[in-house]
Amino acid sequence: LFLLGREKKGFLCIPEFAPDVNRVSVDIKVKLDTLGDAEVSFTAFPRGYFDSSVREKLFGQKSRKKKMLVSKSLSSFGGGAKLVDYTVSAVESLDIPISFTVNFRKPDFVRWEKDIGILTLPGEFPFLHRPWSLSLDTREFPMMLPTNLSWNIRWEVEFPERFSLEYFSDSSFVSNELGSFTVSGKNVGNKVILEYTFTVFKRYIKPEEYSSLRELNSKFGLPKNNLILFEKR
Repeated sequence: LFLLGREKKGFLCIPEFAPDVNRVSVDIKVKLDTLGDAEVSFTAFPRGYFDSSVREKLFGQKSRKKKMLVSKSLSSFGGGAKLVDYTVSAVESLDIPISFTVNFRKPDFVRWEKDIGILTLPGEFPFLHRPWSLSLDTREFPMMLPTNLSWNIRWEVEFPERFSLEYFSDSSFVSNELGSFTVSGKNVGNKVILEYTFTVFKRYIKPEEYSSLRELNSKFGLPKNNLILFEKR
């Protein structure tokens, strides 16, 4: 960063922060009925880069516009989601960390094939997505990310007694020179709890490193990591 003042001028080196400083935590609670329809509570706690991104979009907006923007979170869950209510922290106050909660109903969240129910969990959300495009097979020039980043996503899916839990993701850990991700899952009574962490700890991506970021992102997005299967009893 170059600063120009009346008495002095020069370059200022801005330190890179650890990924944990630029972190978004998402907590999603899902309650399924016997048809596979869902009541969903989606709460996000963006920090650092994500805080500024959300604050920029919501700052100074009227309540109707805020409702429209926050409701975009529903788009990750497919069509038919209906907003119940929402809350947003005071984005105008820099002393108050950003957070927002969206409560909604989603019909047919579980897709049925005969007696097998398939629940595919969304991996990304508006405002909070991974800020890059990895559509190219290779890159000729370096890639600069906004900063080092981290995503923490927790799902708690409650299912009715008529459902038998057949599959959910195994725990796994994958890492390379650019970042890492973890997936952990457990079954507690009639609930499935899945936790995901995706971290990128290198901001400047050389062309020869680009494939490593693509590979990490691709492995994280494998269907086996975001799939839950049920069977009707």
